[in-house]
Amino acid sequence: MDAARPHPELESTLASAWFSLAGEHCAFRSLDGMPELDPEAACFQLPVLSADGREAGRVLLALSDEDAQQLGVSMFGMPLDELGQEELDDANAELCNIFGSCLVKALDDSHQLEMGLPRRARIEAFEALSRRRMPALTLAATLGPRHIVVAYFASARDVDIASPAPPSTKDPRHG
Repeated sequence: MDAARPHPELESTLASAWFSLAGEHCAFRSLDGMPELDPEAACFQLPVLSADGREAGRVLLALSDEDAQQLGVSMFGMPLDELGQEELDDANAELCNIFGSCLVKALDDSHQLEMGLPRRARIEAFEALSRRRMPALTLAATLGPRHIVVAYFASARDVDIASPAPPSTKDPRHG
């Protein structure tokens, strides 16, 4: 995958956000298109809405289970064996929201776009969308063999990538 026109400020912002949330250093770089994704990746999506409430695009986030777990452990300050799937999904949805906000700010000079709510997505639909449509912006970080990928697709509302939420395993003691 070739590198796209760099976005140094955005790349730095995403790296700083990842470090503050997950406690790990990484370097993001702009890509031309989508890299191949791990079939086991945790995927999340965030609709981006225009001023009239219509979906103008979609932010997609994919990260390895190992990175998703590192994020949850760091954000909640708890050992992995004490975190349930709901906490892990909450941490990853928050990362999608933060990264999505960064991408939207980089693309929307007029500040007319708003973000919807992040939710889990199916990897198969994520890949299908990337085969059908080139993202307007893609950034990725490589942590050894693992990747964190965030992309913005304009007008992606015609593809349903939602995934049913897993059954709640949240321990009531945790909130």
